[in-house]
Amino acid sequence: MRISHIIDSLDPSQGGPPVSTVSLAAAQAALGHDVTVVSNEFSQSNLHLNRLLCDMPGSDRLTITLVSQKNFLDKLFGVSAKRFFVRNMHRWDILHLHGLWRPILWAAAKGALEQNTKWGLAPKGMLHPWALQQKRWKKGLALKFRWRRAIRRAAFLHILNNEEKVYVERLGLDCPIEVIPNGFSPEKMDCSTNSLVSPVEMAKWMDRPYILFLGRLHLVKGLDYLADAFAIVAQRNSEINLVVAGPDAGMLQQFEARVCRLGISRRVYVVGMLFGANKYAAIRNAICLCQPSRQEGFSMTIIEALASGIPVVISKDCHFPEVEELGAGHVVELNAMSIGNALLQIVDNGEWRMIAGQKARELALAKYTWPKIAERSIDVYKRVIK
Repeated sequence: MRISHIIDSLDPSQGGPPVSTVSLAAAQAALGHDVTVVSNEFSQSNLHLNRLLCDMPGSDRLTITLVSQKNFLDKLFGVSAKRFFVRNMHRWDILHLHGLWRPILWAAAKGALEQNTKWGLAPKGMLHPWALQQKRWKKGLALKFRWRRAIRRAAFLHILNNEEKVYVERLGLDCPIEVIPNGFSPEKMDCSTNSLVSPVEMAKWMDRPYILFLGRLHLVKGLDYLADAFAIVAQRNSEINLVVAGPDAGMLQQFEARVCRLGISRRVYVVGMLFGANKYAAIRNAICLCQPSRQEGFSMTIIEALASGIPVVISKDCHFPEVEELGAGHVVELNAMSIGNALLQIVDNGEWRMIAGQKARELALAKYTWPKIAERSIDVYKRVIK
């Protein structure tokens, strides 16, 4: 099968969508399919693509195509993207779009409709009520006058969890819905801590017990709740630290100021983005992962933490109830006291933490490896292109 995945950017600083998109594409390629990923050009694309694809099973079989964004018309209207899809649409049996709103995604959808090519859309949480409230009038107009009509002609909507399915159905988009979560690559999770790129720098915090946050430093990730919750933990436990890893997406300065006001600066390490073996070593060595998000589709960070065998503390808005049901961590209300108490239960109970870590890995391996997810996606494609 000839498949094309379309995403606005493959820059890792954009968080989970670039990683999940390429991981799914690579897993499909590993199954023997002809898979292309199309995205816009971005700064230092060669460096970041190497980091993104490093050690990813199946990535050597992928074709990556970057569309020019050299001028204003490209960035605002996707002129080069429109031309690209007019010329190349015949190469694929199906298109899989990841995200909403951006010109390259509209160019792909419009091109597929005009040339009668089957296509599906993964909104990546962008139809969540919280997300739709951000820049509300722009998104409202775009949905009403452009995307709603297009989505009704799509072959499927790729939704990441059952909760997302509920609120998407309320929008009345009249499109078949397929629930397919994200996954992880077992091979990448087994990398050795001996292959660290910058062990001296990481040793400042890795040699001490720590709670890990891993993701974009953005309001949606609940870093304000995390700071307040860790202040509660720090009062009760004098040894534990907090490591915050990820690119700044507008919240860094505010988070650091909050940490300073709370008097916990010495125990909070803000370490920037981590890649490859460094990232996985940071996950495996953590006491637990904490992700108190205001909204998530299906967090790559959470599934990688579970696969690494560490428990997690996540908000209900992460939409991963199995964590609590199977004893792999805690799913909590989005407030500092609930988050802090859940973290303390894990930090202060080593035996429970070990059992929860085992259950976490069993959960991830049973349902969420990329090869299994890729097979589910291929089954969907086959149904819609009959």
